[in-house]
Amino acid sequence: MKDNEWVNQVVDDLQTLPEPDYEKDFDINKQNNIHDNLMKFSRSFELKKRRRDLMNRITAGVASIAALILFCVIFIPISGDSDNATVPEIGTFKEYFHQKMEEMHKQEKNYSYTLIHTELNAVQKDDAIAVFKENNNNGEQIYIAYFEKQDNQWEWKQTRGAGGDSRINWSSMNQRPYIYSGVLSDNSIIEVYAGEEQAKIITIEGDKRFWYAISPLKEVEVMIVTENGHKKILKEVKALEGDQPSVPTKEWKDVSTTEDLVAPDFPTNVKDYIANTLMHWTAEPDENLIQEGYPPEYDHYMQSFGILSVVDEYIRVEGVDLEKDFYKLQMLAAVIQHEQYERTKHINFNPEDPNRDSFESTREAVRHWKPASERYHQAEQYITELLNDINVVVNGVGEPFGVSEQLNGDKVDELDSFLKVDEAETKEILKHL
Repeated sequence: MKDNEWVNQVVDDLQTLPEPDYEKDFDINKQNNIHDNLMKFSRSFELKKRRRDLMNRITAGVASIAALILFCVIFIPISGDSDNATVPEIGTFKEYFHQKMEEMHKQEKNYSYTLIHTELNAVQKDDAIAVFKENNNNGEQIYIAYFEKQDNQWEWKQTRGAGGDSRINWSSMNQRPYIYSGVLSDNSIIEVYAGEEQAKIITIEGDKRFWYAISPLKEVEVMIVTENGHKKILKEVKALEGDQPSVPTKEWKDVSTTEDLVAPDFPTNVKDYIANTLMHWTAEPDENLIQEGYPPEYDHYMQSFGILSVVDEYIRVEGVDLEKDFYKLQMLAAVIQHEQYERTKHINFNPEDPNRDSFESTREAVRHWKPASERYHQAEQYITELLNDINVVVNGVGEPFGVSEQLNGDKVDELDSFLKVDEAETKEILKHL
């Protein structure tokens, strides 16, 4: 079977579904809006790259050495600071950064940190990236953090860490902007790419370097280029020892958006969306589906597609641990999508194939499905538990099952182990849907 044949099969399966209830489900216009949002985000990065190319041409065209020096003095900062912000802006951000670090670590002993690099207006106006090094009882770790200014106040949004010396150590942020980063200890590596975006490489100390790249896409390949021209895709993403940020991990904020949706048919804030989704997920299966001949668990397959269509595209949070919970919710929904494909992949649904399987009714077609797998049912149960735990966090209702990162649940490792199985397939679904 070709690598992505199962993805095509999932699409074919979706095309065979009964006419949806448009008050509850998601029509093609909404899917087109999701696609448009991605394209707008991608175009914004293209415009930014063009502006940088224009600046390079202007610099190259300066004939006078004196003028070139003057240009550098005015526009090019020193000490690893941003190349697109004024000195007062950089100073204000650094003041906030140092104050925040002192607040977070004032009770710690044997602790120190060094701010290595800053970039202001990195993705959009009034944002910032900081790369910093920490030393504590666990040794040295390097972090990259993303910030935004709102109402003239800086806010710490996301953090990722990098540890170890392996050149295949890298990680990415789970929420926009998707910042990929890692440590380099191999001097033969001269370029790093996250998808189509070339990374910035900065020197930490000695031979140790750090790279980061901002991509409009959540799942991209990372590639290194060595000085002899050799290219290598780094397919394996190892868990980083330093991937535990030193910022407050429990603070969270609702940053949901309707983008250009005119009449969203789902709650447009985190609290209501989670409460509503939990209510529907734990309710009796849709009677209309049962009457048409679908098995009870098929209702969760339909709802999981809804989760994949809405979470992260429209319903979003900012907060280190709660972001992880929302990402795992997407992963669990993708598991159900994949397991549904596995139970129907032996049936030929291709409408262009004259030899495709044909059935007189939905009930007859369902009789040819394989039984839902144990993994399918386990994913259903984990979604129930995770939705419940997130509802405890955002609405303060109920008792936790223990699967939430935000609540430091005792079943977090158990859920992580479950998601490691078929991880590549579920991530592929997230990429396509």
